[in-house]
Amino acid sequence: MIGRIEKTFLELQKRGTKAFIPFVMAGDPTPEVFLNVVEILEESGADILEVGIPFSDPLADGPIIQQSAFRALKGGVHIDQVFSLLNIIRKKSNIPIVLFSYLNPIFRYGIERFAAKAYDNGADGVLIVDLPPEESLEGINSLEEKLDRILLVTPATSTLRKKRIAERTRGFLYCVSRNGITGLQKELSKEAYELVKSMETLSKVPLCVGFGVSTPHQAKTVASYADGVVVGSALVDELARIVEGKSTLEKFKEFAFSLAKSIHKEQKNNQSL
Repeated sequence: MIGRIEKTFLELQKRGTKAFIPFVMAGDPTPEVFLNVVEILEESGADILEVGIPFSDPLADGPIIQQSAFRALKGGVHIDQVFSLLNIIRKKSNIPIVLFSYLNPIFRYGIERFAAKAYDNGADGVLIVDLPPEESLEGINSLEEKLDRILLVTPATSTLRKKRIAERTRGFLYCVSRNGITGLQKELSKEAYELVKSMETLSKVPLCVGFGVSTPHQAKTVASYADGVVVGSALVDELARIVEGKSTLEKFKEFAFSLAKSIHKEQKNNQSL
């Protein structure tokens, strides 16, 4: 049976376009606003949704997403509430959902228990940012049976590890655009393009680029060579501006729409050349 993630990429391929994958933190800034934001993202053209599980020590994330996690934690968002939010989303939407998490919250919750609850409440995949594919933990097999486990490669990943990661990842392969933490960037690194090109002959799943894609122009550029574009910090920063009274949900929607349009339009234009 084809899962939602694979089905989405097949449909996008038929249309000759690429995936817009926005990241938002579960429950940020409040559960109610978060659910509203999810609706806005889907209306704006999101193809797959990446949902962060709030964690108190997000070492791979820059200040913007760190603050997002802290806002959610301060509001009392925990794993069970994340599952409740997923359940609400799933009753209204069929959009593929990937959970983004660090190992600690999942390990403390229980890996098998987490996998079962995530699956039952509508999650399709999981990305555990600090769990290497070589690490064998009790319950990982159960998790990989229920959810697409999405793995990461970075510009620093060796060729041998690239091959191993490509063989094991499911759903899509997350290509980290640069070495370092998440955050906004003024210019895209050439490393992202080179990384995707190095994975094309190794990977059997779509290649998606994330970490630092900050503007519609950058998203358009990434869509010209990758199968999907993950945008996190730029969207979360807009949410922070709403919390501070410096922006509105309408402006957030306009930004999300501009990202989706840039990603989707790029490939349609290329096909007509």
